[in-house]
Amino acid sequence: MAGATWRTTVKAIQSALNAQDAANGGPGVPLAVDGLVGPLTIAAIEKYQRRQLGWADGRVDPDGPTIRALGGGRGAVAPQEGGAANVPQPQPKATAAQNKAFIERIGGLLPRARHWIDTAQIKIDMASDFLRRGPVNPKDPVSLAP
Repeated sequence: MAGATWRTTVKAIQSALNAQDAANGGPGVPLAVDGLVGPLTIAAIEKYQRRQLGWADGRVDPDGPTIRALGGGRGAVAPQEGGAANVPQPQPKATAAQNKAFIERIGGLLPRARHWIDTAQIKIDMASDFLRRGPVNPKDPVSLAP
């Protein structure tokens, strides 16, 4: 990618990040739209990725998940002829039906998780009781009973 095109693309990404609300992963302090990839730009990319994608690598690859999230698809963040970036549309949020389905799926796992937690607690209690009583006296007929 040529230097001028590279800087223009970085400016478009910086503008797209600045267009995001801080609560949705945008930078707390707006980035300087200078076309330079410095520590503030990388930190802003990572913050956006953590908030919107659930992970962060600080990269914005062509046709990658970050550029798609920022711009809603291929080329949406690419600069126009005047050098200004298209304003990205926010990621759609989950619908009430999607949230309900997710909660029901997780809720279905809770009884099984509770069973394993209870089983682990019983084993912890047994080990604690064993350690509290100390070693078994081989001459004590009660302690040898199963």
